[in-house]
Order: sequence, then structure tokens, then C-alpha cells
Amino acid sequence: MSLVDDSWAKSDLITTVSNARVDRVLVAGRRATVIMDAEDLKSVRETVLHALQLGRFTFAL
Repeated sequence: MSLVDDSWAKSDLITTVSNARVDRVLVAGRRATVIMDAEDLKSVRETVLHALQLGRFTFAL
């Protein structure tokens, strides 16, 4: 993963937000840009599909 410390994604809590409200994550009280590698992003996408009961579509990722 791109971060030094272990991280996790809560993929079963999905919401819709405006792009204007999206900001960088807080790390040690400061805003930081986090870059996920392709493998980690694919894993998050797979878990979101499973949370939506659409796991049968993971082959398309």
C-alpha cells in the first residue's frame, strides 16, 4: 500500500457527496494527499461491489 502505516477501507458505508465538499484526508492533524496503488484500488472496488450485493461483477474490474 502507498501508506507507511496499515490502512483500511470501510466499503459497506457508501454515501454521495459533492465534489466541492471532498477534501484530502487528515493525517496527524494535517491535510494529506494519499495515493493508492492500482491493486489496492481494485480491492476497494471489489469490496464495494460485494457490499452492494453485486460481487458477480468483479470480473469486469
